[in-house]
Parts: sequence; structure tokens; C-alpha cells
Amino acid sequence: TSAGNVGVGTTSPIAALDVAGTTKLGSDGVAVTNMGACTVGTQTYTANTPKNGTCTGTPATTAVAVTCSPGAALSAAGTILARSTGAGNQVAITVSSTVTTVVMYCMWIQP
Repeated sequence: TSAGNVGVGTTSPIAALDVAGTTKLGSDGVAVTNMGACTVGTQTYTANTPKNGTCTGTPATTAVAVTCSPGAALSAAGTILARSTGAGNQVAITVSSTVTTVVMYCMWIQP
């Protein structure tokens, strides 16, 4: 396009690379049907207690890989576990550290 966007399977790309349909990267990769990123607003996380958050665009299925990173350091060292809840636009995030309030940045991929 005149904006410099390239479309594969679309004549109206809205991003630098806009692919309509299944995507596969690399010779050993798995085909991906959908992917996206979102921001889960600031929440207070209690250690080892799942907390649901809105992750706009997440499909209504549990067959989605989700990873999240905090927008600031956690109050103690620990791990972050994230998964799709099966409901559209929802993820469950569990933090293993003590109670902390932080925004989460997440990415999801649907094979």
C-alpha cells in the first residue's frame, strides 16, 4: 500500500505485515491460526491464587498458549503462570510471590 503495508491474503493490510489465514514460521514451526497481545490492567495478585483479567482478543477456548510479563518488578522473586480461561477475552494469571499490584503485558497464540 502507499502506507508501506504488505498484505498476504488481504488487499487492505492494516499493519506492516498483515496475514489473513494460517501462518507458519520456520521449517519446524507449527501453523498458527491466531495471535495477539494485550494489557491486563493493574490488579493485586495474592501468592498462588489465580486472578482473572481481561485480555482483549483472546479466543473463547483453552487451546491457547498465553505468556505474561509484569510492567514493574514483583514485590518478591517468583514465577508468573498464565492461561486462557476458555471464555473470550479472559486469562487467568497466578503469581507465586507475595501480594503485589502490577499491570501485566500478555501475548497469546492459538495453534
